[in-house]
This record gives sequence, structure tokens and C-alpha cells, in this order.
Amino acid sequence: MKSFFVIVFLSLVLVFTGTTQVYAVGLGPYIELGGGSGDWEYEGSQYNNWNDSTFNVDTRNAGIGFVLDTSPMDSSVFNYRLNVGLERHDIEFPSGGTIEFNGISVDNTFGISVVRNPNIRFWLGPQVRLAYYEGDRNDVDLKLVAFGIGPAAGVNFAMGPKTTISLSGGIRISGYAGQEEFLHYNAYYKSNEVTTSDINFSGGMVFFNMSVLFGR
Repeated sequence: MKSFFVIVFLSLVLVFTGTTQVYAVGLGPYIELGGGSGDWEYEGSQYNNWNDSTFNVDTRNAGIGFVLDTSPMDSSVFNYRLNVGLERHDIEFPSGGTIEFNGISVDNTFGISVVRNPNIRFWLGPQVRLAYYEGDRNDVDLKLVAFGIGPAAGVNFAMGPKTTISLSGGIRISGYAGQEEFLHYNAYYKSNEVTTSDINFSGGMVFFNMSVLFGR
């Protein structure tokens, strides 16, 4: 499945590159770090060692990817920013155990510039996230789909006629839904069977993003 993430990511890079050939936009790489907390709701099963439970967990994420911005440094009031990247998303339980997820995230930011001149552009606006993660714990496979929303703000610094450094951050409130799949031995049929349990998770995260944009 990791190879699937890489293929999707590289395909999106090609789409971004083609877009910059047609439209005057900024395109470049980004890195992102974040951390927060939330409530992990677990629906147990008769085949595992857990009961229905809710845990307060800590979260950490680190991502790399490509960003497309429609107005890195021009005089437009509005800008749309698209971030697509690969992400490591860790969830740490009170007992000390950690589930390590890998996935792909897509962030859509709708910015309004409140300061703009030839050297600096300061913007703020809402951000909407969609993401998909996969992880494992011992012999258990987990899959999560995430939706997040929250305020974001950033400042762009002109580093030349076609290069911009952008620093941004914000608060993201996210909801996750998914399943875990695990093998258990069915004594009646004398064979291994796959059993699923539902997972729900909600929480908040503070994030920081740095990107380099090439374009107008």
C-alpha cells in the first residue's frame, strides 16, 4: 500500500507541473509539522482483548509534499492554496503505546490578503483537509479517513522575481472514521478469519508549514 501512496503522489506532481505550464501560479515543495490531542473511540469485539472504550490520546504529524498557490506575491486579494503530500501521523495512547500511520493528505486553503506589497504578502482564511491513513499494531491493520477544518494564516516573502518563501500555520479540528482488521482463529471451522471493529477519533492539532514557491 505504501507504493500506492507514492504512485498517487507522483501523479499529482505531474498534474501540478502541467498546471504551471498553463496558468501563472506558484508551485514548490513544503514540509509540515503538527501536534495535538483528541479522543479515540474504540468499538471492541468478542475476538480481541479490548472492550468498547474511549481514550484521550496525543497526536503528532510530519508531512512533505507539493503546494500550488494561485497568488504567491501578486496584487490579488484572494488566493487559493492546494497542498498535497505524504504524511506520517502518530497516535500515542495513555499506556505509552503508539500507532504509526502513513497516508496522503490534501489541504485546501482559501486566503484573503490583508497586507500585500512587492516584498510581503500576509493572508488568512479557512482550510479544509481530506486525508487517508493506514497503520498497524502487531497483527492488526488499521485504516482511517479524515476530514478537518480550521483557520490558517501565513506570510509570503519575495526572494526574487520568481521565488517566494511562505511560512504558515493554524489550528485544525479533525474527525476520523475507519476500521481495524485482525486475524483470529475460528475453532469451529478450524481456520483463520478476518474480523473488523469500527474506530472513531476526533481532535485538534496545531500545525506549522514552510514552503518554497516558484512562479509569479
